[in-house]
Amino acid sequence: MGDPREKRRYKRAELRAQVDWDNDKAEYSGYTENISEGGVFIATATPLALGEPLDLRVALAEGDALLIRTRVAWHRPASEDAAGGMGVQFVD
Repeated sequence: MGDPREKRRYKRAELRAQVDWDNDKAEYSGYTENISEGGVFIATATPLALGEPLDLRVALAEGDALLIRTRVAWHRPASEDAAGGMGVQFVD
């Protein structure tokens, strides 16, 4: 069995992809670090408020984009070891 201190519900996989989103105030962009069945972590200097819904546009290799409905679940401050950003949960 895995580490009992591990809180994650789903196994993560590395994924580096550019994502964009906007709200009434501005347009934003960031990069995914990892993805799981439950959501994705986005490295960004401009995380949105906890619980805020957002539609992510994920850039695909062919120049197309995938639209994914999410909600901000948690934040991570920047440190010497890791970029800051937000964890978003898949809604649909």
